[in-house]
Amino acid sequence: MERIAKVESACRRALRELGVVLPPGRDADEARYRAYVEVYECLRAHGYPTGEPPTLEAFLANPNDWTPWEAMIGDAEPVLPTPGMKASGLFGPYLESLEVCPRP
Repeated sequence: MERIAKVESACRRALRELGVVLPPGRDADEARYRAYVEVYECLRAHGYPTGEPPTLEAFLANPNDWTPWEAMIGDAEPVLPTPGMKASGLFGPYLESLEVCPRP
């Protein structure tokens, strides 16, 4: 958790330097929900497995309980691709989908 907090802090600092200010709390979760729904629609349009999004209210009550990639990777944390990462095995469809429907 300490490492995650450091990464989040570094990302927020870098975004601030670029002039991007992230909204706090509920506003951030609403923005994430809207972005996830866009990804859900993209995944669905391109034939990737994805689960129906919850209502906004349900998402806000438990913002870490749903992602549009859940049908592909289950409970696993979404993996950000790195150079040379191969789209095969369990994460194959997920990694391929990121090329079509990038993570927000």
